Amino acid sequence: MKFIYVLGHSWGAYLGLVETRRHPENVYAYIGAGQMVDLVRQEQLSHDFVTTQAQATQDHAALQQLKDTGYPPYRDLAHGMEAKYRLLWRYGGMIQGETGPLPFALAMLRSNEYSLWDCVRFLRGMAFSLKSFADNEGARIWRLKAPDPAVGFQTPVFFITGEHDRVTPPALVEEYVRALRAPMKQSIVLPGAGHFAFFTDTRRFAAAVVEIHNRTFAPLDRATAADAVAMAR
Repeated sequence: MKFIYVLGHSWGAYLGLVETRRHPENVYAYIGAGQMVDLVRQEQLSHDFVTTQAQATQDHAALQQLKDTGYPPYRDLAHGMEAKYRLLWRYGGMIQGETGPLPFALAMLRSNEYSLWDCVRFLRGMAFSLKSFADNEGARIWRLKAPDPAVGFQTPVFFITGEHDRVTPPALVEEYVRALRAPMKQSIVLPGAGHFAFFTDTRRFAAAVVEIHNRTFAPLDRATAADAVAMAR
């Protein structure tokens, strides 16, 4: 028996969920963090959020920019996404309480694995990836949705979402879970957290993962795993 837990975040959560549906024999349980459910609907909700924030702060330049990009699905995918996500950063919609990706850059600089140039490449890479994705996929990207929940999964499926996630709103995840057919399912919402809960709320996120592990790793499975480890030795 395989004891592989797949955990994906945001775009990676979409890929992870699709893989879990297609190859349940390879996955013991799936955990989606910042789960992408319906691209068009999540982009519309985040567009509404930045529009409301721009109106509240009388940010006329931002409002004009939003008017120019139009409403999702954007006519110009790369331009619309870049403009909207820049505003999401500005209004704290990416990391709760932060107005830019500086916390990521500082974390990278404090680690032993990344250099200053790696931080620069990280920031440039986000823009490059979006443009490359738009150039290759075009309007097809707007058809992206999580697998049909009514068809269901053969694998336990769990989601961890930040209460204030403006990228993949918890309301869409909760709606998906209610319709989902799976041997085991659960939606965990972390109060006060945003889209990057694993980064900003490490302890609570880790506790949620441990809770999922304890719920799915049955006593019989524990014994089987122990036997496998003993044999390997």
